[in-house]
Amino acid sequence: MRLKIPRGRTEGGVGGLATLVAAVGLATFAVMVAIAWIVSERGDRAEHEQDVGRLRSMVAEMRASMETDMVANAFRAVTFDKAHANFDAEWVARNIGSRLHSERGHDTTVLLAPDKQLRLVFDHGQPVEASYGLPMLQSVLPQIDAVRAKSGEQSWSLRRPGSMARIGSEEPRKPVVETVWAEVGGRSPALISIAAVMSEDDAAQVPTLLVSMRRLEGNLLAEIGSKLGLADLRVMRVSGNSGDDVVALANPDGTSLGALAWTGSNTSTGAFFRVVPVIMAVLLGAFAAMAALVKMIGGRVARIKAEVEQSRAAVEVDHLTGFPNRRRFVEMVDQAVARLKGDDRDHIGLLHLDLDRFKEINDVIGHAGGDEVLKLVAQRLTSILRPSDAVAHISGDEFLIMLDRRASKTDIESMCEAIVSTLGKPMTVQENELTVGATIGIAIAPVDGNEHGELMRKADIARYRAKAEARGGWRFFVPEMDEVLKMRKMIRAELANAIKRDELQLLYQPQVSSDGKRLVGVEGLIRWKHPTRGMVSPGYFIPVAEETGLISDLGRWVVQRACLDGRRWPGISVAVNASPAQFKQGDFVADVCRIVAETQMDPTRLEIEITEGVLMSNTDMANRILNGLRDAGMRLALDDFGTGYSSLSYLRSFPFGKLKIDRSFFLQVDTDSQAGAVVQAIIAIADALDMKVTAEGIETAGQHRFAQAVGCHSIQGFYFSKPVPAEEIDRWLAEGVPQKLAA
Repeated sequence: MRLKIPRGRTEGGVGGLATLVAAVGLATFAVMVAIAWIVSERGDRAEHEQDVGRLRSMVAEMRASMETDMVANAFRAVTFDKAHANFDAEWVARNIGSRLHSERGHDTTVLLAPDKQLRLVFDHGQPVEASYGLPMLQSVLPQIDAVRAKSGEQSWSLRRPGSMARIGSEEPRKPVVETVWAEVGGRSPALISIAAVMSEDDAAQVPTLLVSMRRLEGNLLAEIGSKLGLADLRVMRVSGNSGDDVVALANPDGTSLGALAWTGSNTSTGAFFRVVPVIMAVLLGAFAAMAALVKMIGGRVARIKAEVEQSRAAVEVDHLTGFPNRRRFVEMVDQAVARLKGDDRDHIGLLHLDLDRFKEINDVIGHAGGDEVLKLVAQRLTSILRPSDAVAHISGDEFLIMLDRRASKTDIESMCEAIVSTLGKPMTVQENELTVGATIGIAIAPVDGNEHGELMRKADIARYRAKAEARGGWRFFVPEMDEVLKMRKMIRAELANAIKRDELQLLYQPQVSSDGKRLVGVEGLIRWKHPTRGMVSPGYFIPVAEETGLISDLGRWVVQRACLDGRRWPGISVAVNASPAQFKQGDFVADVCRIVAETQMDPTRLEIEITEGVLMSNTDMANRILNGLRDAGMRLALDDFGTGYSSLSYLRSFPFGKLKIDRSFFLQVDTDSQAGAVVQAIIAIADALDMKVTAEGIETAGQHRFAQAVGCHSIQGFYFSKPVPAEEIDRWLAEGVPQKLAA
């Protein structure tokens, strides 16, 4: 018997199954399309974020590059000289106006004098009428005033100590620069940068300004759009249409001059419509393709998001060295300090490093060569630091290094020694063999603080102490450095008034004949009697005077006081010291000659004492000045003879009539026969060159007998007398050398 199944029911079952399958297929297809659409939209958003991030990075890089150009050209000693102190229009046109356009792409550049006159104006590297630069300057008047004010505040800032005393240091001048977006002449926004013409060593209270502009239009705009792959990149004064992507051109104060806009590509959405037929084909073939499609689009989204994260990370990285910038480095220091457990062996070393002689190298091989040097330095630092350490390039030739979890000062010193040794090895750049040293200041957390600002400040103070004492080394911060800093600030603030208020005093140390019986000369030594602090050591205020430019006023006061007192001491010489900083003043010889004439002092009795530091800085200039003083009748003496490196050559090259043997040679003559032999050799050389010899620092009868026996012409030191007021010299001349000394 055969079972019969009703036809309608079979067809209905098949139809129902087909309907169910079709319904499931359509539902699956709808779900897949919906998922694809959502993923595509997310891809578009991720791509938009990537474009925005890359463009913002590019705009930030343009601003940073503009400021770097301005600092590199305005913050230089040679620019201060040629563009401000001794104006040289040809030099400015060749080295700034032309080069900023040809090498860096600047459109318009203006050199603005202290009296607000347009000294030079360049358009596309060529000199133009001054009026051409007025619209640009009028658009940034507040920023010009701000740069003038900031530069004026630094006009008396300290530089590194001179050779007469080394007692520490203070923060040097820093570049002053402002960069803003501005509208000029009704055209597209332009990036304008204003920088004060100054240097680490020189600044004016009312500065010359370098102002330069780069317009965001034409080839520059097209180049940015092409580089980033942004279609129809343009500048808009408003937010733009709903279909536009935009990035605001914002200034630091929050103001905006419009935005960069472009047409979004929506590449992921376009890809969606191309994928739909594929989805249908895959659905008919196998539902498994749906997962593959989702995975493919999901991978694209992940890749785009990764690129966005890379763009964000690029904002925190120095593009030249690849190191973190200051902002990111500060975050790393704060995180490391927070991890400290208070263990005696748990420390963090913060190092502030700068390169020695980098500015000279930059001047010789140019900024491109200087960048290569910085890259090589970065490679060498990376090769010796641990993965847990961190290093940041913060500006110019300065780096910050964090040594995380160093157990002791010995560990930190070992790393500093490795850094100095590694960076001190020769490097070849542009076929030039160069040697770049390093000087380091060190602060330790938690000993010196638990906050990044305090640690960085103290490391900076220690670095300046290290540079003052000897480049190519390192120093740990100690509290005394802060005290020295405070003392120097007081001196800087009050020294100028001390000259006006007649708080200075000139004492005289007698110089007697070799037998000790006759006064033959005196050396003038300046002292400062502060009304509240008492006597301030010359070791403190002389270096400050050299660094702030007050050394010229101080030097003129010393020469005038010595000449006024010396007029009443016939027959004896009156010696005064000249510092290297005074020699750098072009009117030194004229000043001395004028004072001698005004005081009616016999120039043949005025003796100018100088150290080898004066001669080493600029041999040609020193020779010209010394010959000028000799031709005017003054005597010349080489002080502290024997303590430098080239003393013998100086005796032949310069017109000295006397040399003063440093006290260090007489301290050991009683016990060291070699010291005595050196003194005898010096005197033999002086006799051969027809020079007089003075023995300095004589403190005992034995030293006096030795100096007399070997043929010194005069003696000076505490054995005979400490520095005394002028009235005491009057008494010596009236009554003779005190009997106890003459004996």
